This record gives sequence, structure tokens and C-alpha cells, in this order.
Amino acid sequence: GDTLFSGGTGKFFEGTAEQMAKNLDRIAALPSSVKLFCGHEYTVNNYRFAAVVEPDNTEVKERLRWAERLQRDSLPTMPSTVGEELATNPYMRIVSSRGACSKLALAMFEATGDVTTRDGQHDKVAVLAELRRMKDDN
Repeated sequence: GDTLFSGGTGKFFEGTAEQMAKNLDRIAALPSSVKLFCGHEYTVNNYRFAAVVEPDNTEVKERLRWAERLQRDSLPTMPSTVGEELATNPYMRIVSSRGACSKLALAMFEATGDVTTRDGQHDKVAVLAELRRMKDDN
């Protein structure tokens, strides 16, 4: 199925959160300048969700304004880059940054009351799965 979209990921109905985390890890390991071309235009909706789960991330707010402007002008938001996704895509941030994973896990705890940890650290696969569930429910 679809793996990465600008500001988001595909649903996990064809795989598991663990498989998605491995795929996102592979993408995150690419050079930051690598261009990403997504198959669907979900950028505005993805960044609206990202702005809710990371309200203090100014780069997400900037990307949302940018995507809304392009959408108003009927222009595509593709391509993105690995670097842009690492800075603004909450799913990529979960798998690539322990700090971002913890921050998102704590924000989700406030919303759902559940955060899974492994060895005292937030389990990125569980956090990834919960974030995707939250997106699917919206």
C-alpha cells in the first residue's frame, strides 16, 4: 500500500505498524535532499492533523500555510524532500527522533490516556500505530 505522503502516511490496512516503521526508517536514512513524489494529494489534510498533534511545531504551521496557498491556486504540493518530512511529518518524526516520539506520545496520552513504553522509552511502533489510529478516526 501507500507508505509516505507529504505530511502523513498511508493507512496500515495492508501491513502492520512495525512494517510501516521499518519502511519509514529506510526513507529517513536517505539524504535530506532526496525528492519524494507521492501518489495522492493529501498534503493540506495531513498538515491540519499534524498541526493538531504538534501545535508547537512552527515548521508544520508554515508547511500548512504553504500547502493551503498552493491548493487555493490549484497547484501541486509535490515534490517534498526527506528533510522536509523529517521536520514536519509526525510519522517520520516518531521513527527518526526519540525526542519527537516522546513528545507525541505524551500529547497522545493526554488525548487517550494510554502510552506504551519499552525499557522506559516510548515504543515508536506503538506510538506510530496510535497516531495512525487517531488520524483514521478523524
